[in-house]
Amino acid sequence: MDMSYEVRTRLNPMIGFLNLLVDDDVESPEERQELIEDSYDASVRLLRTLQYMENSAKSAASSS
Repeated sequence: MDMSYEVRTRLNPMIGFLNLLVDDDVESPEERQELIEDSYDASVRLLRTLQYMENSAKSAASSS
């Protein structure tokens, strides 16, 4: 597993969604809410990826 790729893949959408919110480039309250929810979902996926990578590293270290 390419850790850098996995982290970037999860982080890029989050940065994009948050950038739209920071720049106030949102057309409606509904779109703003959707971007917030998408950012949250992306952050949860990133956390799961990092937890998986940590568990994999621990498992590899203990089997060595």
